Amino acid sequence: MGTDTYVALDLETTGLNPSSEAILEIGAVKFRGKETLDTWHTFIDPERPIPPYIQALTNINPEMVKGAPRFSSVRGELASFLKQTTLVGHSISFDVGFLAAHGLVLSNPTVDTWEMASILLPTLSNHQLGTVAAFVAEANPTAHRALADALATRDVVLALVDRISGLEY
Repeated sequence: MGTDTYVALDLETTGLNPSSEAILEIGAVKFRGKETLDTWHTFIDPERPIPPYIQALTNINPEMVKGAPRFSSVRGELASFLKQTTLVGHSISFDVGFLAAHGLVLSNPTVDTWEMASILLPTLSNHQLGTVAAFVAEANPTAHRALADALATRDVVLALVDRISGLEY
């Protein structure tokens, strides 16, 4: 991955539709090669109830977001953390689209680890982050928690890039 700076990014949300759902948690890991430069994490007040199935999936309950900032109050800080980096994510278009729908439009280049894994590991039973991370990075992320998923995404992209560099062509 060279000397460029990357940010592995993950969001947890109240649902899948960015125009009608809210952000619950944001995790980001800034890295260069195998060196972690910084991390950024916050819960977000979704200003609405968290659906029970999302609570079960993420283990994020109303107490955890009580008193958390609204997205509008951390948008600038997050934008500063992300600026001048390539964004890495597992289905990164979901995260970037969700941020855009909530007022943070990014023009950063992106790398999608789901797409990479789909191409490089076509025989895996599925390409969910936990499955890919366990296979290539021997990592077992705390599924559906933003910072843990961002860390796992960083590990996955590094492992997949190593695989690419080992290919003969």
